[in-house]
Amino acid sequence: MCLQCFLPSFGKNSKMNKEDIKILIEFLSFDMQSADEIFAKFDQLDGAKMCQSSKYGERFLFKQGLRLDRLTLIAHADTFYCKKRKQIERIEQEIVQKDNILHGRNPDFGIGADDRAGCAILWLMRDSGHNILLLDGEEKFYRGARYLMNEHKVIFEEIQKSRFAVEFDFPHADELSYHDTLAHDAFRKYIEEKTGYKDNPRTPPTDIGVLCQNMCAVNLSVGYFDHHTKDEYLDIIAWFKTLNVIRKISQEQIPKFEI
Repeated sequence: MCLQCFLPSFGKNSKMNKEDIKILIEFLSFDMQSADEIFAKFDQLDGAKMCQSSKYGERFLFKQGLRLDRLTLIAHADTFYCKKRKQIERIEQEIVQKDNILHGRNPDFGIGADDRAGCAILWLMRDSGHNILLLDGEEKFYRGARYLMNEHKVIFEEIQKSRFAVEFDFPHADELSYHDTLAHDAFRKYIEEKTGYKDNPRTPPTDIGVLCQNMCAVNLSVGYFDHHTKDEYLDIIAWFKTLNVIRKISQEQIPKFEI
């Protein structure tokens, strides 16, 4: 794919670059039937620790950050589509662009932006000094998160020590959700001032609702729409906005939010 084709419509003042786009397209092009390719990519990172059981979805990868004021940044690698399908070796999807929208040529499936778009942001933040947590099984009752919490207490406690957690798994643009986490007023004010996003509380839970029981956490929009359907698409501008938001926050001094 010619990545230059994705650049002209974004304007001269955009903070986007072709390397970020290259990563986004790479993650949206991974096999959607399995999270193996994404885990294999993250497993190359120095300091990454892969943990898994013999049960489907009970898998995660954790890379501890070096900053004293570190965050925990989270995405999940599995995808889900309502349409029943025969078991095949690999689901191929070619990503194409129309204006600022990415969609797929394969008419039977979406593009895996829920949550491969979040995984791409997580990868781009891999050298930020913050904790990196890649989870499996979110679409199957948060199996990866529950496995971490129940079977890997040391890593679970390390996550609780971080200043707060940010998951990149919310649909649409300019929205966020705290789900069932302990997001008190000071944290809400901080996040909403930093992002400019609007709280959308009418949403099903995700991994932070399981993992972040004694800490503040938020889930940010990554620009995907019509997830869990074959018509899924991604708004590139919304995705880049969240990428730039977390890049800015991550470079600042991170405050503590006492529970």
